Amino acid sequence: MERRRFRRIPADMLVELHDVGGQSARGRAQVRNFSMGGMAVEGHVPLRSGETLFLKVNVPIEFLGKVVYMRSRGGRMNYGIRFQNIGFFDKLRLRRYVTAKFGREIERE
Repeated sequence: MERRRFRRIPADMLVELHDVGGQSARGRAQVRNFSMGGMAVEGHVPLRSGETLFLKVNVPIEFLGKVVYMRSRGGRMNYGIRFQNIGFFDKLRLRRYVTAKFGREIERE
């Protein structure tokens, strides 16, 4: 049985998806949940497993993420995106955002 490294937090926010470098916008997707290690998103933007993207969320945090799974559900695609090279200060911003918005901290499960 797989054991997650971090607790998932349900979310209802948008993420902008860009090619690496942040220059070419690919579109937006709906964040369904996230953790300190990644996020689950849903949308109509075609992505490939293994693809690395530049992600922008309105926390504000910008970072790289790698698509680690894809599933089709009800005409929309669901993707798992693992964060890559997220910096110390962005991790701190993410923790503060979660605590302020959801009243709890992201911690290891």
